[in-house]
Amino acid sequence: REQTILAAGAFPRLGIDPSRILTSPLPRAAETARLTADALGWETKIVEEPSLAPGASPEAFCAAIREAAGGRRSPDSVLIVGHNPDLEEFV
Repeated sequence: REQTILAAGAFPRLGIDPSRILTSPLPRAAETARLTADALGWETKIVEEPSLAPGASPEAFCAAIREAAGGRRSPDSVLIVGHNPDLEEFV
């Protein structure tokens, strides 16, 4: 929790301002997303995304990111909170 809050606190200094946070529906990921949003003063930017749950397909993950980015192929402002090894494989 402390590391999440510290990391989120650095976002503004680094010019990181995602338009939304996509999070796995699992409790630990959702908590990380909430801590991040709270640290940044965001209230409505968290979206639970089933394709970020363990075992989801890369295709579903990519489709979710495109949707969150308004259909653009290269989203530049979506923060992802999920699980390894899936996220490492998707990226």
